[in-house]
Amino acid sequence: MFCVAPPELEATMNVTKGGLVLFSANSNSSCMELSKKIAERLGVEMGKVQVYQEPDRETRVQIQESVRGKDVFIIQTVSKDVNTTIMELLIMVYACKTSCAKSVTGVIPYFPYSKQCKMRKRGSIVSKLLASMMCKAGLTHLITMDLHQKEIQGFFNIPVDNLRASPFLLQYIQEEIPDYRNAVIVAKSPASAKRAQSFAERLRLGIAVIHGEAQDAESDLVDGRHSPPMVRSAAAIHPSLEIPMLIPKEKPPITVVGDVGGRIAIIVDDIIDDVDSFLAAAETLKERGAYKIFVMATHGLLSSDAPRLIEESAIDESSCRASRNTVSGYFLAGRDMMWWPIGASLFASSEGSGLFVGLAGSGAAGGLAVAGFEWHATYVLLALAWVFVPIYISSEIVTMPEYIQKRYGGQRIRMYLSVLSLLLSIFTKISIDLYAGALFVHICLGWNFYLSTCLMLVITALYTIAGGLAAVIYTDALQTLIMVVGAVILTVKAFQQIGGYEQLAAAYAQAIPSKTISNTTCHLPRADAMHMFRDPATGDLPWTGMTFGLTIMATWYWCTDQVSAPPPPPPPCLPGWALEVRAPVGGEAPSPGTAR
Repeated sequence: MFCVAPPELEATMNVTKGGLVLFSANSNSSCMELSKKIAERLGVEMGKVQVYQEPDRETRVQIQESVRGKDVFIIQTVSKDVNTTIMELLIMVYACKTSCAKSVTGVIPYFPYSKQCKMRKRGSIVSKLLASMMCKAGLTHLITMDLHQKEIQGFFNIPVDNLRASPFLLQYIQEEIPDYRNAVIVAKSPASAKRAQSFAERLRLGIAVIHGEAQDAESDLVDGRHSPPMVRSAAAIHPSLEIPMLIPKEKPPITVVGDVGGRIAIIVDDIIDDVDSFLAAAETLKERGAYKIFVMATHGLLSSDAPRLIEESAIDESSCRASRNTVSGYFLAGRDMMWWPIGASLFASSEGSGLFVGLAGSGAAGGLAVAGFEWHATYVLLALAWVFVPIYISSEIVTMPEYIQKRYGGQRIRMYLSVLSLLLSIFTKISIDLYAGALFVHICLGWNFYLSTCLMLVITALYTIAGGLAAVIYTDALQTLIMVVGAVILTVKAFQQIGGYEQLAAAYAQAIPSKTISNTTCHLPRADAMHMFRDPATGDLPWTGMTFGLTIMATWYWCTDQVSAPPPPPPPCLPGWALEVRAPVGGEAPSPGTAR
C-alpha cells in the first residue's frame, strides 16, 4: 500500500530546506564521510536511519524520522561487499517510498555492475537488471559519476545525472605535474582512446594508444556468440546458403601508437580495479622511453593487492593512491602499509617502555613465570591473524567499537566501549609508559623527571599530528629495532658478566633488595623463581592460571584491544608473533642486579 500526499500539502512542501532529508545508506566510513560533507555544504542535518546486518546476514533498515511529503536523498558508496551495498540501497529506497516520501533520489558516485553493460557471449546485461530493480524499488532520480558507458543511462526510465570528474582530474594534472606540457595522454587500449582524446584536446597535448596488449578488450568480448557459426563447410548449414568462413581474431604484437620517448605518460581511464592491465601498460611505456608515468581515473576500486602492486610498479603516481590528507589516510595510513612495519608496530605497541622496563623488574622480583604474559602471544597472535582479522576485514571495520555497533546496532554500546577503552588505555598503559620513559631519561641523562615527561609528550604529539598513523608505525618500527638489538646485547653482556645461567640462578637465590618492608617476606627470593609452571596451591602464579586464565586476558589484549590489535592483514601479524616468541628470552630473565 502506497501513500500520496494531498495537492494542498504538496504545494507547501519543499519550500525550504525543511523539505529535504539526507540519509547515508550504510555505516561504511567512506559513505559516512561523504554524507557528512554534503550535509555540511547544504547546511542540513543528517537524517536518522539505522542500517545493520541480522545474524543470518539479512539487511535491516529502520528509518527513525518522518519522510512524508519530503524529498529524500540517499547517499550510497559501494564497498567491497557490493551485493550487500545494493540491498541496503534498495531496501532504504523502498522504505522511503512506502513511507510516503515525495521523491527519492539516489546519489551513487560509482554505479555497481557498470562494466557488465553489454552482452558478452551468453551472459546478461546486469547493469540493466540493476537499473530496473532501482526503478521498481521507488527511485525517482539517480545522480552518479562517470558511468562506464553512457548508454547505461538508457536502462533507466527515470532522470539520470551522469556527472563528470574530468574537470578535477584536468585541474590536478595542471597543478600537480609541473612539466605537464611535456606530457602525452595515453589510452591503455583502443577502447579507452575516446576518453584519452577528450583529455588531450582540453590540455592541448598529444595522444598515444597502446594496441595489442595481452588483455581482453571489451570490443572482443561483446556479443561473443559466433555469427555465422564456425563450420568447415557452408553446406553443413544448408546447401543453398553461401556463407563466408569466419576468420578468427588474432591480437597483434604490443604496439604504442604515438611518441612517448622522453615524455611524461599520463594513462587515463574511468576505473582502476584489477591493475594488471595498468602495470603492463606502464612497463610497455617505460620500455618505449617514457621517463615518468601517471595514472588518472575516477573510481579507484583497487581490489585485492592493487595498492601494493601499484606501489611496487613502474607507475610513479596514481590519482587513486591513498592520500594522507584524507581521514582514512591519516588515521589508517591509507590502508596500504607494508607488512614489516606493521608487524614491528604490533610488537612495539605491546612492549613499549612500560613493559620493557616493568617486566624486567617483575622478573627480578618474582622469577621467570612473568614471561608467561608474553609467551601467550605466540598462539594468540596466530589466532589474530587467521581468525579475528578476516572477520575485521570482511566487516570493513578498524576498531572493536565499530564491530560491536555493526554486529548489534545502536550508538550507545559503541560509545560505551570507546570511552571504556580510552580510560583503560590512559590509566593502565599510557601513564605507565610515560612514567617508565621519563624515569629512564632521568636516570640516564640526569634531567628533571617532570621535564622529561613533558618533552616525551611534546615529541610524541608532534610526530603523531604531523604524520598520522604512518608516522606512528614507522616510529614503532625503529623502536622495535632499537629494543631488539639492545635487548640482545644486554642479554649477552649480562650472561658474560655473571658466568652463565647456572651462576644466574645461584646469584638470584642470594639477592636481597637494599630497601625492604618490615614484617614481610616479599623481598626474599622465591624457591620456585626459576620455574615457569608453579604449584597450583602455593605458587604466586599457579600453572592453571598460567595455562587457562591468562589465555582469556591475552585474547582480549592481542585480538580486541585497539592499542595492540589494529586490524592488519594476516602476514604483518607473523613478525610480531616471532618477536613475541623471542621477547621472554631476554626481556624477563630475573636479574640479581635489578633485584638489589
